[in-house]
Amino acid sequence: MKRGGCMATAMTGALAACLTAHGLAARAAQAVKHGPTGHQSVEQIPNPAADLHAQAQAALDKKDYASAAKLFERYLSDAPGDAIGHFQLGYAYTALQRWGKAEAQYRLAIQLNPKLAPAQLNLGLILLRHDPAAAVGPLQQAVALEPNQAQPHLLLGLALERSGNPAEAVPQYRASARLDDGNFDAHFELAHVMLSLHQPAGAEPEFRRALAIQPHSADALAGLAGALLEEGKTAEAAEELKKYLEERPGDENARLQLAGVLEKSARLDDALAQLALIHTPGPNALAADRQQGEILLQQKKYSSAVAPLRAALALAPGDAMLHAGLGHALLDQKDYAAATQELEQAVQLDPKAVSAWSDLTVARYRRGQWEAALAALNHVEQAEPLTSIAWYVRAVCNDHLGRLAQAIAAYKAFLDTDGGKHGTDAYMARHRLPVLEDLLRHQRK
Repeated sequence: MKRGGCMATAMTGALAACLTAHGLAARAAQAVKHGPTGHQSVEQIPNPAADLHAQAQAALDKKDYASAAKLFERYLSDAPGDAIGHFQLGYAYTALQRWGKAEAQYRLAIQLNPKLAPAQLNLGLILLRHDPAAAVGPLQQAVALEPNQAQPHLLLGLALERSGNPAEAVPQYRASARLDDGNFDAHFELAHVMLSLHQPAGAEPEFRRALAIQPHSADALAGLAGALLEEGKTAEAAEELKKYLEERPGDENARLQLAGVLEKSARLDDALAQLALIHTPGPNALAADRQQGEILLQQKKYSSAVAPLRAALALAPGDAMLHAGLGHALLDQKDYAAATQELEQAVQLDPKAVSAWSDLTVARYRRGQWEAALAALNHVEQAEPLTSIAWYVRAVCNDHLGRLAQAIAAYKAFLDTDGGKHGTDAYMARHRLPVLEDLLRHQRK
C-alpha cells in the first residue's frame, strides 16, 4: 500500500518554518540600516552586506530561489558567521532540490546556533530522504526545542519508524496528533505503525479519525479494512474495502481480497460479482479463476465450475487441487472418463490428497474398473476410516471380481455402518449376501 502524503506536507511545513526565519533576518537588516532608535540618521553609512542580504531576502520572497541562492552565497562569503543566513541559503537549495548543498548549509547553521530549531528540522527532513537513522538526532533536537509543535514530532516518528524502531515512533505520532488533531498525516501514520505492531484495536480509531479529516483517502480506507480484518470484523472490513475500491477501482489485489472476505462471510454471490470485475488475461487471472471455481464448487454449481477451473489449470497445470476440483465437477457431470484423467493427475501430484483418491474411486467404479477402484479405495482407507458407502463400493468391486469372501465381508460392514442412509443399496446388499454365502459354501465343498 502506498503511504499517505506525509512527506509532502512535512516539506511544506519545513519551508514555512524557513519563512519565519526570513522575517527575523529582514528585521535584523532593517535595524542595521535605520539604526536602533528608529530615527533617521543625518548621514546614512553604506552597508553593502545588509543591502545584499535584503536583495537575497527579496528574491526568496518572490520564490526566485536560484537568484536567492547566488545572492546568499555572495552575502555569506563576507558574513560566514550568520547562522540564519546559512539557514536561508539551505532553504533556497532545498527549494531547488540541491539536497547535498542544503544539508551542508543546515549543518553550518546548527554549528553556529544549535538552538535554531528550523535548521534542525530541515536537516532532519533532508536526511529522512536517504538516511532515516541519521535524521533521528536533529529531529530529536527539533522536538526538544519546539515540544509544542506537531510537525517535529511527526517527522521524528517517521525517522524512528523507518530506521527500524516502530514502537518508539508511536509516542511521537501520538504527540503530533494530540497537538494538531486536524492533521491527517499524524493520525494516519500513528494508525499505520500500530497496525504494523499488530495492535489493530488501537489502529482502528486512528484510521477512523484520519478518514474524518480526509474521507476519500484510499490509503486510510485500506488501512482501516486491514485493522478490521485483524480484529475479526469481517463484515465491516468488507464495507471498507468496497469504499477503497470506489477510490481505486483498478486495484485487483484488493478486489481479490474483498472476494476472499465475502467468501469467508458466506456471501458467495457477492464474491463472484467481485471476481467478475477482474480482467483476464492478466496477473490476477489465475487467482480469480481459482477462487471462482472453488466458490462454484461450494455452491454445487458443478457445470459452471468447469470453465474457470479449466482456465486456471491452463495457467497452473501442475496444481493438484485444481485437478482435483475439476475432477470432482466432471464426476458430478457423469463425465467419468474425463474425471478419471483429472483425478489421476491430482493424486500423482499429491499422493496424500484423500478427497481426490475418494473421487477417483467413484470415477473408476462408475466405469467398471473394479481393480483400479479398489486400489484407489485402499489409499483412502490408509488415511481415514471408510464410510458406509465406501464399504458398499468395495463389496460391489469384489463381487464383480469373484472374490466372494471379501465381497461378503464388505457387504456386512456396509450394513453394519449404514444406519439406513442408503436404502436402495442396503436392499441390494441384503439380497446379495445370501446368494454369495451360498456360492461360497459350494466353492468350499
